[in-house]
Amino acid sequence: MIRLKNLLTESTTPDFSAAINDAKSQVQQNMKRAGKDQQEIDYILTLIDKAKSSLEKHYVSTWKNKIPKTTEIDASTDMPTSQQKVQIISATKNWIRKVITDLSPSLDWSYKLKLQAAWPFVSWEQIDNITYTILYGIENSIVGEPWSSELESEWIQWGVFYLVQDRDFVEEMFDKLVD
Repeated sequence: MIRLKNLLTESTTPDFSAAINDAKSQVQQNMKRAGKDQQEIDYILTLIDKAKSSLEKHYVSTWKNKIPKTTEIDASTDMPTSQQKVQIISATKNWIRKVITDLSPSLDWSYKLKLQAAWPFVSWEQIDNITYTILYGIENSIVGEPWSSELESEWIQWGVFYLVQDRDFVEEMFDKLVD
């Protein structure tokens, strides 16, 4: 029975490889530009790989099973209803929170201190670029894929739409990562 459950979960879980590879590439370029040594770059790239497995692990239970069960949107606004919006944002944020919670223990305390010290000096433009890369990569891993349902494709696009510039949430996730 457990194997059947695993097969069902595996068959409905996106392959986030392209999204993760894009994020790794961007982070690697930024770190090289900043003069970081290869050991430090490799350490961060390993953490990003861990994010991939965590995204996949929590996809069904934390996101897919929590999104609205219909794609009917408000005809007068061409947007989700307020209840759907709350569900989409909640499911997407909780999914990302679980990924960050999984990653945090893997981050060495000395690196957490470095990140905390650097945070005030990183521009929102740089942070926004990384946020865009990650969220749109996740979206592209789901939308239009043969295994994904119309429901998943529709709601991940709205989830990204709502979160892509939610700086309070980005700060919350940063705090959770370095806590």
